Amino acid sequence: MPRLWGVLPPPGSDDPMRRIATVRNPESPFWIGNLRNSEFRCIVPATSVMLWGSGIDYEGRRLKHWFAPEDGGIFAIAGVWKDEDIPAFALLTREASGAAKTAGCNAMPLILPSDDCSLQTWLHGGWDAARLLIERPAPIPLIERDLIPD
Repeated sequence: MPRLWGVLPPPGSDDPMRRIATVRNPESPFWIGNLRNSEFRCIVPATSVMLWGSGIDYEGRRLKHWFAPEDGGIFAIAGVWKDEDIPAFALLTREASGAAKTAGCNAMPLILPSDDCSLQTWLHGGWDAARLLIERPAPIPLIERDLIPD
């Protein structure tokens, strides 16, 4: 079933129309119920990601940085979805590391290990086991790419 990227914010938020695209705090009461139930955890396949870095370009716009695995392969980003009028999902993020941190990015997607056991744990395992995947260092180092994907 297709899902919209970005879930509606909780009631009483400052901007009730601005969707939440990322999860920085998985222990938040807004997310924890869905994360504890494996049927709401998902995987988002990707070949690259765009992250905002520090600084501005010559026109005063924030700097965009594209990152991908060195081998150019597909990787899995941890996600969680909420059952709304239009089902939607958000990507789990972590503090930036490696090339993303060097580029001045504050956060990066939470990349899951690519082995089948880890992916099955994220999709079907109990929260204690899935949470361990969140706490591990990034399993696939990302490098900055100059090209912008189509």
